Amino acid sequence: MDGRAAERLELPAIRERLGGLCSFDAGRARAAGLLPASDRAAVAALQAETTEALGLRDAGVGGPAGAHHVGAEVEEAARGAVLGADQLERVAATVTVGLELRQELAERAEEAPLLAGRLGAVPRQPMVELAGALAPALDGRGGLLDGASVELGRTRRALRRA
Repeated sequence: MDGRAAERLELPAIRERLGGLCSFDAGRARAAGLLPASDRAAVAALQAETTEALGLRDAGVGGPAGAHHVGAEVEEAARGAVLGADQLERVAATVTVGLELRQELAERAEEAPLLAGRLGAVPRQPMVELAGALAPALDGRGGLLDGASVELGRTRRALRRA
């Protein structure tokens, strides 16, 4: 789509309004880059998924509020970088929200088969393992608990004694 057509359709204003409705920062970013689909089948598929999502919302299923776009953290960790406690808190919150949404979608697969079908794109077990590793290490306020590592616990105990 050329810029003139996008302006005539007020696409920038639509993107901005859509982004303002997003509770997830990655959703806002994705909304900013959306382009209209031109393929009839693609449009129908997107409309069907939207209908399912609206039905779930109307049934009281929450969205990804509380989740964060953690792509940068994932890239850093993949390079072997050490993440700070605040970064780990963002990852933990996102994984928790993801697991909750997975569970809700799995339980409502009959109501939202298209959206439930997307669950296979992100394996559950690694999310469970990551949540299990992060929960006992984080204090929920941007800090690490003494039990986050043996060395940290030992160092903090030595500091308290001193």
